[in-house]
Amino acid sequence: MIGVEWMTRIPPPGEAILPVVWIDVAKVDLAWAISENYVSKGGGCAGIPERYEQFGIWFELKVPIQIACIDLLDEAIEFIDGRHRFAWLRDHGVKIMPVHVPQDKVGIIKCCFEVVNPFLKIREL
Repeated sequence: MIGVEWMTRIPPPGEAILPVVWIDVAKVDLAWAISENYVSKGGGCAGIPERYEQFGIWFELKVPIQIACIDLLDEAIEFIDGRHRFAWLRDHGVKIMPVHVPQDKVGIIKCCFEVVNPFLKIREL
């Protein structure tokens, strides 16, 4: 498993910092796959290839990674921010990660996708 240092997304002035939920990447990926904005393995489908590839180059700099933001709309995961980051990390073996979620979706996202104790899960991998 690759090591990642996470950084909270700082919202624009006047917006609140969204709650964070640690999610199971495979479960989120499955719910995201039905979205028109899905980025398939290697940055394909609705991905912007240069963003996917550039994230890989940027990742090698070992700087903290901004936590992605997701939402759940009509049973599909949609990314507010960070779909290429998520896809690249998914494709490179990350199994769990934190995501920001809208306050009104915390309950349903936790119910469907949360890893209850991510630090225990990391040790198991």
